[in-house]
Amino acid sequence: MRFVALDFETSGLDPMQCAPVQLGVALMENEEIITGREWIIAPSYRDGKITRRYEVGALRVSGLTMEQIELGDSPRDVIRELYHWAHDFGAERFPVVAYNAPFDFAFYSQLIYLSGLSSQVPLAGPWQCARLVAMHTYSGQQTYTLDAMLRKHGLQREGTLHGALEDAILAGKLYSRMVGGGS
Repeated sequence: MRFVALDFETSGLDPMQCAPVQLGVALMENEEIITGREWIIAPSYRDGKITRRYEVGALRVSGLTMEQIELGDSPRDVIRELYHWAHDFGAERFPVVAYNAPFDFAFYSQLIYLSGLSSQVPLAGPWQCARLVAMHTYSGQQTYTLDAMLRKHGLQREGTLHGALEDAILAGKLYSRMVGGGS
């Protein structure tokens, strides 16, 4: 089973007011990583002002600072590079797996909007939600956080911070195990 695992780190929970600050994607075959890429996403400006809200608590989750974010790639450059990455690996129409797909899809849509490249959609495959699979597979659990489900499968992150690429890969491995494609 080949798919694209994806994760966003964001400046808050509301995709209409907050910004995507980091994007990680990995092309995977079951639990194997074929290739991966990560971007830090710079703020969008209009009339010299940042157009989205950046919450300190949300930024602490990823460990990114505003200085790092301001030096990141523009939304336009991220979408262009993601488009070329997907094209180079033939991944444009592969399923996209995210742990909380509705959340990540909302920020993906906002990133495309902020880029101004609405005609250039890099990942058009069906979206799959690993969290929903976990809720169906393990009904009755007290929590369905990514970390709780990783522990259930003997997987763990390398540190305490949430990096987009690492979380994408972990969500992909977890999804593969739950749907029967991995070990």
